[in-house]
Amino acid sequence: MDDRRPTVIDRKSLERAVSSPSQTLVFPFGTLSGAGFGSCYCGFLHYLMLCLRQGIGFRFNKISKPQGFVEKLGWRDYFLPFCEETSGPLVEFLNRHHFPAEKKLPILRPAARAYLKRFTRPRANYFAFDDSLPIPNCGPSFFGAEEDFLEDRKALMALLWTYNERTHEEVSAFKQKFESTTKSTYLSMCIRRGDKSTEYPYVKLEEYAMALDRIGAKSGQIFVAADDYEPIAKLHQILPEFEFLTLTVPAEKGYVHSQFKTLSASDRRAKTTKFFAQYEMLRDSSRCITSKTTNVSWMVNAARGGNGMVWVDGDTAG
Repeated sequence: MDDRRPTVIDRKSLERAVSSPSQTLVFPFGTLSGAGFGSCYCGFLHYLMLCLRQGIGFRFNKISKPQGFVEKLGWRDYFLPFCEETSGPLVEFLNRHHFPAEKKLPILRPAARAYLKRFTRPRANYFAFDDSLPIPNCGPSFFGAEEDFLEDRKALMALLWTYNERTHEEVSAFKQKFESTTKSTYLSMCIRRGDKSTEYPYVKLEEYAMALDRIGAKSGQIFVAADDYEPIAKLHQILPEFEFLTLTVPAEKGYVHSQFKTLSASDRRAKTTKFFAQYEMLRDSSRCITSKTTNVSWMVNAARGGNGMVWVDGDTAG
């Protein structure tokens, strides 16, 4: 038995680890208007892992102006809480890693940090990691002396991905569609369209077909998580030997973050919980075929400990 850390990372030990140190990072979960859930969650998980490995405390910003995927409370809109929140004047505006004019005015970041340290409550004296500075060791690692990053992150994510009662019911309602039809072993694909083209070219569907050939898949079920129905319709044509399952409906034409932000809080929540159901179907598949250019893929990769990922733009793993 591996005795370097608890067999199960439990919630009480996590709560103690993030609350006890004097050095504390406050993460802006859901307070940056340009970040969707996938981007925000990947950043959150990265910085929480750093904090837990270095013995640094962790908190969230308290939400005062809900936006994006946030309905009212931020993290607590969807998941069980595990840490405290920090509040104060301008904390949502100033607690960020980069400012638009930072290159011309490098004083902005240290000035914001000095302000936040003085005026936020509860007091926290460590608000961001500077890339140019070493990360301090403020206490023992939460994971023990001999760390296994992929397995530690996988265990942590499994613990964190604990819905509150309302979210559990909403996600379950989406997944009930597949309970009687999904086989015990199925493949999955994640296909991003919409405003993704502003960052990367769309991944061609032929790349997904080639990935199936690489792993020797000739038939079976494939769950497709997509923000646009058109690619799914085309998959039926180019891969008729497979059965495709999806929560995407014909009316969906691609996720555009600026449009998402204009929706009502209830509509934004509905789209977010549907996204959670899609993520879980990707996570629980036997192999996940996806691109390295999407944050959803990295969420799935973290939850699987790097196993069973088939990258259309890189190496096949697991």
